[in-house]
Amino acid sequence: MAYVIIDTSSILFGIRYKKDVFKIAGEKYPIRKQLISIGVMSELEKMASYKGMKANEARIALKILRHKNLKVDNKTEYVDFWILDAASKNAGSLVITNDTKLFKNLKSKGIEAKKLSKSGELR
Repeated sequence: MAYVIIDTSSILFGIRYKKDVFKIAGEKYPIRKQLISIGVMSELEKMASYKGMKANEARIALKILRHKNLKVDNKTEYVDFWILDAASKNAGSLVITNDTKLFKNLKSKGIEAKKLSKSGELR
C-alpha cells in the first residue's frame, strides 16, 4: 500500500505557519493513507515537556494528532530510519519532511519526498 508518510518537522513547520499538513496531503493525495510512527509522537511529547515556542507548537501538534484518522506504526526506532524503511518497503509512498538532511537522503534513494512551504504548497 502506498502511504503519505509525515515527519515531525513538517508537522511543526505547518503549525508555525498555520498550515494543516494533514489536510493539504489529504487533498493532494486523497487515495493514499497518511502514516506516522509512534516515534513522531514520542518526539513531540518530549518537545512538549519543555518551555518556549517549539514546546507550544509540539503541544498543539499532539492535540491535532489525537483527533486525526492516521495510521500509526508502533515501531519505536529512530524516526528518520523508520521513515526510510517504511517508504522503501511500501512502493509508491511519499514522504513529507522539512528536514533537509532527510529530504536529500530520501531523494538519493529514489524515494519521492516533498517539503511543506510557508504558503502551504508541497514542493
